[in-house]
Amino acid sequence: MPIPVYGFTGFLEAGKTKFIQETLEDPRFNAGERTLLLVCEEGEEEYDSTTYPHKCVYQEIVEDLDALTTEDLAAMVKKYHAQRVVVELNGMRMAGDFYNKMPQDWQIAQEVMFADSNTILSYNANMRQLVVDKLSGAEMVVFNRVPLGADIMPYHKLARAVNRRIDIVYDYVDGSTQFDEIEDPLPFDISASTIEIQDEDYALFYRDITEEPKKYDKKIVRPGTVCHDLLRGGYHLHGYPVQMGRQQQPEAEKLGHGHGPGVGPVPQPLSRRRPHPDRHGSGPCRTCRRGSRNILNAYQTARHGTDHGARFLSTDNEKPR
Repeated sequence: MPIPVYGFTGFLEAGKTKFIQETLEDPRFNAGERTLLLVCEEGEEEYDSTTYPHKCVYQEIVEDLDALTTEDLAAMVKKYHAQRVVVELNGMRMAGDFYNKMPQDWQIAQEVMFADSNTILSYNANMRQLVVDKLSGAEMVVFNRVPLGADIMPYHKLARAVNRRIDIVYDYVDGSTQFDEIEDPLPFDISASTIEIQDEDYALFYRDITEEPKKYDKKIVRPGTVCHDLLRGGYHLHGYPVQMGRQQQPEAEKLGHGHGPGVGPVPQPLSRRRPHPDRHGSGPCRTCRRGSRNILNAYQTARHGTDHGARFLSTDNEKPR
């Protein structure tokens, strides 16, 4: 059975430990599952297991990530008969440094990044690669310690420039929380006679055309290298025709899709920021949530007694698709 892994990223003193502590104190997340807690970075905050509703949480300190092996991780799970893993990653290391060592049956269920609003822009200016690494794989980023009345646009731009699908939460110094509702411009030119859709923007295109189909009436849509079945052949969405345009491809790149000489989308391998045990593409795999609880709900409930996190993820248990 796959073992779900909950990853928490961010730089030192960004609030990772406090969040994990509050999450493990929440009975909806900690309902008695045997949990292996891996700590790859130690800050001022410490874990207090006496406050957990169930005591099946087993903490292991990873002092030397370079010396850590896949066999070590497998042995820890076997030692505690762990059903899932919660890991606090080291902010000064690439996330892949840990993920590459995961056993084959470990699968990323959720990944959340925490960022101190007072320091994250400086980190981005001086350690851009580390910031991008964390944002690109996270499902949600929490900018905490935000001063009241502060301009949130720099944080919004920072997150959206790296990951257009990431959910953004602003946690203010008075304890209030605000979800990012800033509308971003579409990543493609809707006014063009032929609309170029990159593969990574397909989800945004599909959502937009289903919400406002009239904008695409009689438009020609040209997808990227991976042709989606919805566009192939020109399907009708809500009664409005969408035509798919195909770019001419060099003869040497044809891979036999049967569209005629030198035409047709040429399948290309998608970039993989870091490998995952389920062999999915880039970004963390979120298809393994068996027996999981919603950590975003736990975050909101611990702080405000509300379930705002439910807007992002279902709290129901999900089987791998």
